[in-house]
Amino acid sequence: MTKFQMDSKPIVPEYESIGLFRQYLATTIVNIGCFACGLVSAWVSPVIPVLESKQSPIGGIPFSAEMISWTGSLPSLGAMVMSPFWGQIADKLGRKKTSFLTGVPWIVSWVVMNYTSSPWVFLVMRFISGFGNSGAMFNSSMYVSEICHKHLKGTLGSFTIFFANGGVLYAYIVGSVTEFRTFNYLCTVLVVIYIIGFLWLPESPAYLLKIKDEVGARQALVWYRGKNIDEATINAEFEILQESFLNVKKKISVKELFNVRSTIQGILIGLVLQSGIQLSGNSVIIAYSICLLRKAGVHSFSPHLSGIIIAALQVIASFFALGVVHHYGRKSILLITYAMASISLFLVGLVYYLIDINVSFPTMQYFPVISLSVYIIAVSIGVGPIPYVIYGEIFPAEVRNTSVSIIIMWNQITKFVSLKLFHMMIAYIHIYGCFWFYSTFCLFVIAYLSIYLPETKGHNLKCILGKMNFDLLHRPSGQGPTLGANGIEINIMGQGPNGIDNSAFNGGQAKPDFDDDSDDNVV
Repeated sequence: MTKFQMDSKPIVPEYESIGLFRQYLATTIVNIGCFACGLVSAWVSPVIPVLESKQSPIGGIPFSAEMISWTGSLPSLGAMVMSPFWGQIADKLGRKKTSFLTGVPWIVSWVVMNYTSSPWVFLVMRFISGFGNSGAMFNSSMYVSEICHKHLKGTLGSFTIFFANGGVLYAYIVGSVTEFRTFNYLCTVLVVIYIIGFLWLPESPAYLLKIKDEVGARQALVWYRGKNIDEATINAEFEILQESFLNVKKKISVKELFNVRSTIQGILIGLVLQSGIQLSGNSVIIAYSICLLRKAGVHSFSPHLSGIIIAALQVIASFFALGVVHHYGRKSILLITYAMASISLFLVGLVYYLIDINVSFPTMQYFPVISLSVYIIAVSIGVGPIPYVIYGEIFPAEVRNTSVSIIIMWNQITKFVSLKLFHMMIAYIHIYGCFWFYSTFCLFVIAYLSIYLPETKGHNLKCILGKMNFDLLHRPSGQGPTLGANGIEINIMGQGPNGIDNSAFNGGQAKPDFDDDSDDNVV
């Protein structure tokens, strides 16, 4: 049974306020990129009525339903195409330069869309805008996990979805009160602020350590902790930073790391978590919320206003999640919020079914708004932010970039599929069938996470990896040899293929101490 865990420790008592301020400031700046991601995703919702009108700003030709579906889904396709490359770019150029690059596709796309009259050029720009989405979501979670104190990882890691939801709210509000080109210029200004803000931040200490710049890594760590912190405290955290690399002194190939079962299982967990976000209908609801509410018969107040209310609840719930994730176990929050999402999606589908069979009652129009609000709250508290916290906790530093790149690419694949096929699903299984499918998929995710996801809060990296080996093999990892991918034997107690020390992957003990809550390298 999942333990509902609460942490009563004081938050980072040993660091001066300037260090905490810098960590929060850096997290805010890097997550402006996530704000832009939410903006790109939700941009289409308030713009659809304009594009469908006879006075369409793109060539003066009304967009068909097929063109609208491509407008909503192409950023995901662009993000999917670029996802495999952002990890390599971040490894070669660093987190800071990578952040600069993520802003370029957004600026180019919004500026060109303001001056083109060709629908095809417009669609190409929507495709290009997705390049920045995958880069920002990948880079922000990695950068934050590498600069923040261990007790702040849960809170600061949740900023990713908080800011993405803020971008959705910004799109709904600004897009509904400004004309098409003004809206695009206001989007561009935010990206410029994002790029300028990064000029003042140092590179990630973990990246500097990765390229063997120990002096630079130490200076960056001191900047994020405060220059007046005593030497012993800095030395202790620098050692923890070094331990986040399982073999920092020896170069390990990606192929060798993927022979380790805990890495494979971590990726599988990530794929399920991202599938849960997208195949529960999150992107569909964000992109088409105004149309969905109109089809649900919401007429007492504007569908635009309803969308803004839902987006505002999303931001409020995300802010609430910043505190919740620090106090309670990651797994507990995920299971509870997925259950909330499943129930609310089922109720939305039920309303659409009643409409389809011509059954109604006086207050029925409020049910979609209330149910979607509950769904949005569930996504904002757990389903959305917790995975990005977990990704910084279940992978060793050497393989983290590649693993998260694969996970983010899968996120974009499922996002594109869910957006592009939504109208086709409506034609075949009706809109209520779509929401019942989303509800059922949430139940599948609950079942999978209940079995395979270990609790990560309060445990160090070695303990977490040991749990993942144990869960996959259904026996303590120290009992006999383990077969890795392609049948390669990995001796968990000692050397793996080519003499690589794999003991850190499973806790380095014959019998992993799964209840070890030591502060050493707590994630």
